[in-house]
Amino acid sequence: MPYFVINGKPSCPNFVHAIYVAQYLADKLPNFVFKKVEKLSMDWAIYLEQLNKENKWYVSESPLIWKEINMWGGKKHLIGGLSEFWEHVYCYYGLESLISKQELEFLAADNLKFFKENMAASSIQDVQVIAILGASSPMTCFLILELVEIKTLWKSQGIIFKLYDYHQTTDLKKLEITTEYVMYLNSLKRFGKHEMVYLCEHLKEVIQDADIVIDIEDFFKHDVETEAMFLNRCSFRMRMFAELLNHVAKRSVKVIMATSGPVCFMTSCISATCRRKKLSNIVAITADKAFPYITSVSETTGVPVDRISAPAVWGFVGMNQFVDVRNIVYKAEMYRPFKRSLTAPKDTSLPLGTVHTEIRIMSYMLKSVTDISDEVEEHTKKMLAKIHRPPIYSKVRATVSLLKLWSASEIGDEIISLGVASNGSFNIPKGIVFSQPVKLDHNRKWIPYSKFPLMNDVSRSEIKKCYTSVHATLVRFGLFENAQAAQSQFYTEEEYDAYERYLEGIAVQGEQSTESSNADLTYVF
Repeated sequence: MPYFVINGKPSCPNFVHAIYVAQYLADKLPNFVFKKVEKLSMDWAIYLEQLNKENKWYVSESPLIWKEINMWGGKKHLIGGLSEFWEHVYCYYGLESLISKQELEFLAADNLKFFKENMAASSIQDVQVIAILGASSPMTCFLILELVEIKTLWKSQGIIFKLYDYHQTTDLKKLEITTEYVMYLNSLKRFGKHEMVYLCEHLKEVIQDADIVIDIEDFFKHDVETEAMFLNRCSFRMRMFAELLNHVAKRSVKVIMATSGPVCFMTSCISATCRRKKLSNIVAITADKAFPYITSVSETTGVPVDRISAPAVWGFVGMNQFVDVRNIVYKAEMYRPFKRSLTAPKDTSLPLGTVHTEIRIMSYMLKSVTDISDEVEEHTKKMLAKIHRPPIYSKVRATVSLLKLWSASEIGDEIISLGVASNGSFNIPKGIVFSQPVKLDHNRKWIPYSKFPLMNDVSRSEIKKCYTSVHATLVRFGLFENAQAAQSQFYTEEEYDAYERYLEGIAVQGEQSTESSNADLTYVF
């Protein structure tokens, strides 16, 4: 199959115009293939002279275009420069391309910038860059120490962690604590000479070269906020974040939302805005919601925790959820006797049977699913009252387990609970990020596992309730597929920052009445 080779300087408007048209044809025609060769001005003259000498050509300007009969090296059939390429394209494909001089100059400048960025990236050490948002969270240190042990995440030079905290400039105490453990982690010299952890001042600096972005910030509704105000605050932050991802992050970046609060809602806001990245790489951690149920079921039934699987977590986690305790399965050891066991004497030395492992549903061992749910809720309330923060170990474990599976050298057959963009499975509306059982496909994409068995109508009813109960919210924020979002109450980033500062002041004072607080909120907007 013939293919074209387009050579030129990345800053040359004619070269960029030729590439633009060639890319258009390659996207539209399956048999049109091209390759581009870019050389900076200092290298272009030498490169062009060598080509002219080898092929007895007399080309003096960029671009230089030829055609080859096959892609394995053959005779170069000269087409010429840009004007000859236009003639060839028009004769064969009937295509004309008209671009203004200003647009060509813009394309050339953008192409040169992209070329230099690629050159710089190729010279950087081969290292996995993981960005963690919410550096002041107590979860950060545990997460780093766990992730650094996952060797399938390493590149040849190991891992670098970049930390960022939205409030680091206002909370000096948190900044001091964060700086101390960054210094401690770097003192370990885990990957030799280069530092392992960096504390960054700007979000753009953190995510622009990140391979993985993990958000572990705390999002809680303040007492003075209505539900609508709280969701508006979350939506605005996530859409700002998504716009930054669109413009500076890698195309292949993985975004893992492990925040407290309405995690599926916030991840849906990112997916709805972040259209330039792979949406299958944007997920929400939800499996941690199932872990307390395993402990409770183990205590009730006497089955060891290591033999019990995590129940499926369904729902718009953070706003509603359904943990399907009825369908928890466990590994049971079953004794299968031989026929001789009926007639063999009591003192026989012959084997009378074998022990096999089976997967069984635990519902027959549970007297009341409601009691277990109530017990877990009560335990969670007591824990929050004592430690004044959400639990972190279950969130760390769920995040680490996800990355182990995602980065494994071989794709396994594990089914986990994860917030992913729905594809219509289980009658869940398309496009929203909904917690459900998922599996890693051959392209390393987390997709809903549509074959997951729903054993009874109660489970189906609870799942349906999870998405119907938030229908109005999804419509309001434009989170359904192809939906239009309503106008945000924040018009600028400055308004949002003012609102955040107001909430911080309320949290510190804690003495203002709800009535006066609501009056202040009215003043803010």
